[in-house]
Amino acid sequence: MLSWVFLGLGWILVCGGGGVLVGELLSVDGVGWWFVWLVVLFGGILWVGGAGTLLFILTIILLLFFSSDHPLFFYATFEASLIPMWALIVGFGKTPERLLAAEYFLLYTATASIPLLLVVVSVGVYSSDGWGNLMWLGFQPIVCGWVCMLAFLVKLPLYGVHLWLPKAHVEAPTLVSVILAAVLLKTGVYGIFRFYEFGVPTPMVFWGWVMWGLVCGSWVCFRSVDYKVLVAYSSVVHMGLFLCVGVGGVLGEVGVLGAVLISLGHGFASAGLFFFVEKYYQVVGFRGLVGGVGVVGGGGLVVLVGLVVLNSAIPPSISFVGEVLIMGMVVSNVSALVWGLILYVFLVGLYGMYIYLLVGQGSRVGLFGGEGVVLGGLWGGLLLYGGGWGLGVVCWVGI
Repeated sequence: MLSWVFLGLGWILVCGGGGVLVGELLSVDGVGWWFVWLVVLFGGILWVGGAGTLLFILTIILLLFFSSDHPLFFYATFEASLIPMWALIVGFGKTPERLLAAEYFLLYTATASIPLLLVVVSVGVYSSDGWGNLMWLGFQPIVCGWVCMLAFLVKLPLYGVHLWLPKAHVEAPTLVSVILAAVLLKTGVYGIFRFYEFGVPTPMVFWGWVMWGLVCGSWVCFRSVDYKVLVAYSSVVHMGLFLCVGVGGVLGEVGVLGAVLISLGHGFASAGLFFFVEKYYQVVGFRGLVGGVGVVGGGGLVVLVGLVVLNSAIPPSISFVGEVLIMGMVVSNVSALVWGLILYVFLVGLYGMYIYLLVGQGSRVGLFGGEGVVLGGLWGGLLLYGGGWGLGVVCWVGI
């Protein structure tokens, strides 16, 4: 019965993609429409897969958040999503470290959202125009903008305030990691979408920090020996690329499309990789990459290749199209970042190959264990790029 209620509510909200109102609190905009679909899809999959009541409550809260049309209701649902997630980590984690992970999760996210609460409450009490009058408070744009953005930067998360995410992923069960990576992180994306229109001046040091986070996060992925940690840091990397345009105020129509495509691609790739980690753990008995060389074959290898392609933004994946759109916007506005983006693309491809070669290649040990592995990787890369670039160009022209 509850599953029918869930699907019915999701359908109503999705059908409101053009701005249909549900009372005075709910209205689905163009960007929220995509995230509502994402919640409906993953919430339905997890419910059919035997997810418990807490996960169901979390998905309902997320549906309400992506459909909120009032600042106070927006903040209330944003914060309410923390409670079931905290309970899921504490209640279903399997090691004592889950308590520390839950503490990090709550401390980072709740503390960072306190300034947002002050701004939103002031708007709700003193302004009758809701979202349209945030600047009415008399804040300087750079002060109000960055105060509001802080909560979303932690939720994405931005490199430097990301430590809660790897800990939460490592200690949480697979279903919780899936909903955390696929949907919960998108609350930060959507929050930035709702606030960037008020004009947040972006100093050059922020651009530099984002680039530094992209490079450092990618390098941590390449050096990781724990599969879950690798997938968690890949989330930090991909969401960091969104920050290049989201907080930079250079979104535009092309930037919005690129950001949505990256968010959707990240949701599917991360969720798939976490499911893959669970199956891998059942076969090998641990999450280490090196000790599981060659255990994946047949259909599992096909799934792994598809997930690596999507996670590494290799054409013709939607992540590739999104990254091309965003990188074009970034380079056209801040040309000095081009070298950082080139290094980022190289490292993302490197740790994608790292996953494939360690887990899916025969009995060879190490990253490049034999000439056949190297030649196979090179030929596979040429085929993917040669066949995918054509489709990428078609998508670009169509957009």
